[in-house]
Amino acid sequence: RDLNSEPGYLTDVGLQSTQNLGQQLRRLYVDQLRFLPQRLTNAGHFYLRCTRYPRTFLSLQQVYEGLYPSRYRDANKNIAPVEIRSPQEETLLPNEDHCPRLKYLLDHFLVLTAKKWNTSPALTNLNKRARKYLSSKTDALIDSHPSVTNLFDTITAAEATPSLRASIPADLRTSNVCYTLREIAVEQEYVAFAESAEAASLGAGPLLREMVERMVTTALTTASNGAVSQPRIALFGCHDTTIGMILVSLKIAEPSLWEWPPFTSHLSVELFRSAVTREAEGLLEYDVGSKTIDAVDYFVRIRYNSRSVVVPGCRERGAHLDGDESFCTLVSDAYEYLMQSDFGMDMGSSGTTVVFDISPNGVTNSVTI
Repeated sequence: RDLNSEPGYLTDVGLQSTQNLGQQLRRLYVDQLRFLPQRLTNAGHFYLRCTRYPRTFLSLQQVYEGLYPSRYRDANKNIAPVEIRSPQEETLLPNEDHCPRLKYLLDHFLVLTAKKWNTSPALTNLNKRARKYLSSKTDALIDSHPSVTNLFDTITAAEATPSLRASIPADLRTSNVCYTLREIAVEQEYVAFAESAEAASLGAGPLLREMVERMVTTALTTASNGAVSQPRIALFGCHDTTIGMILVSLKIAEPSLWEWPPFTSHLSVELFRSAVTREAEGLLEYDVGSKTIDAVDYFVRIRYNSRSVVVPGCRERGAHLDGDESFCTLVSDAYEYLMQSDFGMDMGSSGTTVVFDISPNGVTNSVTI
């Protein structure tokens, strides 16, 4: 089946690994923390969204199935609405197709990266090995087709698929080749967001702003009436480029630590409320309509592949929970600058809604409304 997978779809390995992620989330948020109920009786607990690519839809479906298998759902809760926005409104990936300024910046840094690497000894030596395997019989460069990133993607995907692993030519499986491909690919992908605050704002800003506004709405609901806000959890089916963009834009990943997110990588953005109301001078406030909340009472923790990470800007006094820098205040100067640009897009929730039926036998019936 791996050999017959359509382009852009998950292999059997991908289907299983994303379901395993859902099971992992269940152990944490249901069994350990009791943040989510044992049995799903209210579809309002979830907000589900993915991009228009089949692999993100399938990934989201499998995570949902792992988090709430059919035996833990009421019969009428097999229907889960998934929001898929129009390309013009998409924020779950860097949307250069509909933001001319972001495209200009990414193209600019692509040119700079090509100048650095295309004639480098490392890439020259790599192409001596790879050229004979490429259909074009030409060198793989930063800005060619196939490109260095295309070659890296192909080898990485084959390496992760047992039935394809042996098909990788031996001279493309050496540590030097793998290191060179990975080093060039991650620099090409991340350098714009690391070097340009504007690119970071245009690329990661819209999604980060949505996350913050969603958490602020939750905080307002809880603060005003003490009720548990719905939904309890939002699951986004994104891309490796989304994860890398956020990590680099928030400066969580420094250049020396850049990596291409492994398959089934995930970011968890968790909202906490302090059990003790604190007093501080110059509290940051976040405006939602005519209401404000004191950011000092709420904290956000980011976890990358189940490990807590620290946003460097949150290390400053007053920007984190006393004694733990991984808990950043809900509204912080550390990332506020990223949320200033929306490149003229409507950031509302309008878009296409897809409904999928998760049945016990794994069959999916999709309907577009």
